[in-house]
Amino acid sequence: PQPIATVVDDSRAEVFIADRLTARVLVFNRGGTVIRAIGADVKENALRFETIISMAMATNQLYVTDQLVKKVYALAPSGKLRYEFGANELTRPGPIATDAFNRVYVADLADNTIKVYRGGQWQTTVGGPNDPARLNFQMISGMWISDGFLYLADAASASVEILRVVPPCQ
Repeated sequence: PQPIATVVDDSRAEVFIADRLTARVLVFNRGGTVIRAIGADVKENALRFETIISMAMATNQLYVTDQLVKKVYALAPSGKLRYEFGANELTRPGPIATDAFNRVYVADLADNTIKVYRGGQWQTTVGGPNDPARLNFQMISGMWISDGFLYLADAASASVEILRVVPPCQ
């Protein structure tokens, strides 16, 4: 009823569409048929989302940001919960992106920074008053990583910032 985010898993030929109204992720095959729903179980101890705001896909991993509970869920493409993260650092999680080094970039809309995680562990924060590069985002509305660059849409400044993604230090 209210699609909010879409990702494609080319290796499995599946399309994941997050529905904000029902707080679940519907998985479609390429023919447009729903093949499963993630976060829709009513069983006790089943994964339930509160407010999905965005998703990203990495190799064999789906990330779903839940704004109300202030965390990110790392899921197998089947929908099985692997781990969750961000509850200690995120205030208002928003757009999300992943890079080739298994890092997850989560926009925090409360302070317009980007929190970077690897394996569910916080690594660094980009942007804000303490950023050595003096990056000052105003309203992050979207992010995408491609070919070693992070493209960040800033709705308030009507701009797209392009940041280089460097490999992690050894």
